[in-house]
Amino acid sequence: MKYRERILSLLAVPTRFAKFYLFLLLFLGLSFLSIYFVYKKIGGNSFVFDKQLLSFDFLTYILILLILYFLFDGLRLYFVLRSINEKVQFRHIFKLVFINIFISNVTPLATGGGFVQIFYLTKNGVPMGKASAATLIRTFLAVIFLFIAAPLIVIFAKTGQFSSFLTDNIYTYIFIILALYFLAFYVVVFKKRYICCIVYLFLKLLRKMHFISYSRFCRYKFKSIKQIILFSKSLAWFLKGDIKFVASSIFFTFMFLMSLFTFSAIILWQLGYAVGYFYIVGLQVVITFLMYFAPTPGASGVAEGAYSVLFSNFVSQSDITLVTVAWRFFTIYLGVFIGMIVLYWDLFRKGKKR
Repeated sequence: MKYRERILSLLAVPTRFAKFYLFLLLFLGLSFLSIYFVYKKIGGNSFVFDKQLLSFDFLTYILILLILYFLFDGLRLYFVLRSINEKVQFRHIFKLVFINIFISNVTPLATGGGFVQIFYLTKNGVPMGKASAATLIRTFLAVIFLFIAAPLIVIFAKTGQFSSFLTDNIYTYIFIILALYFLAFYVVVFKKRYICCIVYLFLKLLRKMHFISYSRFCRYKFKSIKQIILFSKSLAWFLKGDIKFVASSIFFTFMFLMSLFTFSAIILWQLGYAVGYFYIVGLQVVITFLMYFAPTPGASGVAEGAYSVLFSNFVSQSDITLVTVAWRFFTIYLGVFIGMIVLYWDLFRKGKKR
C-alpha cells in the first residue's frame, strides 16, 4: 500500500506544470518529424551510425564541453544579478539553468523561459522587478550579439550560400518579428509609464468585474508600480554597476555562445570532416539567429531544417542525419531531459514538505 501511495504522489505533484509536459510531447513530436524530414529529404533515406561518436576521446571532449556549456549559462545570469546588487547562491542558479532549458524549449518562442526564471528568482529572495530586469538583460546580451553578427555573416557570405532557405518571405517575417522585439524592448525600457497604465487598467477591469476587492486593487496597484519602477532602476544599475560584474556577464555570455557553437565542430572533426572552426561558428550564428524567430517549441523544424540544409554542403548524405541528431541531442535534448527531471524532483520535494 505504501508503494502505491508513493507512486500516486509522484504522479500527482507536477499537475500544476502539466501544460509544460503537454508542450514536451509536442516538442518531441515535432523533433521526430523534423529528423524524419532530414532523413528523407536531405539525407536521401540514408543513415549510418559512426562508432567514432562512442569513442572515449569524443565522449571525454563532449563531457567537458557540456560542463562548460551549462556552467557558462549559469554564470552569465549570476553576474547579471551581481551587477544589480543581488546575490543568489550559485547552486540555485545552476538548478535554474536546467529548468529554464526545459521550459524555454517546450514553449513557443521560448515564452515560458523568462517567466520561470522570474518565478524561481523571486522564490530565492530577489524582488520581482529585479528578477524581471535580470532575465531581460541576460537574454538581451545574447540577442544583441546574434542580431549584429548574423546579418553581417549573411551579407559577407559567399553568393547564394544562404539562398536555399532565406527567401523574400523569410526576410519579411524576420523583419516583422525583429521590429516587434525592439519595439517591446523600447517600451519596457523607456516607456515604463505605458506598462503602468496597462497594469492599472487590467487591475481596474478585475475590480469592475468583482474579481478583487477595492483593498486588494489598491494593494496590487501599489506593488505593481513599485516593481515596475524597481525594474527600470535595475536596468540603469546594470549599466552603472561594478565593472567587473558587468564585464563578467558579457564575457560569460560570449563564452556560453561559443561553447554552444563548438559542439558541431567536435562532432564533425570526430567524423573526419576537415572544416574550419570559424566557418562552423558562422553557420551556427545564422542558425541560432533564425531559431529566435521560430514559433515552434524549441524551434523544432526550423533548427533541424536550417542546420541540415547548410551543413549538407560539405557533409555527406549518409552522415547529415547523424550529425543533425547529435548536434540537437547535446545542445538541446539532453538539457531538456535533465531540466524535466530537476523540475519534477523540485516539485516532488516541495510537495513532500507540504
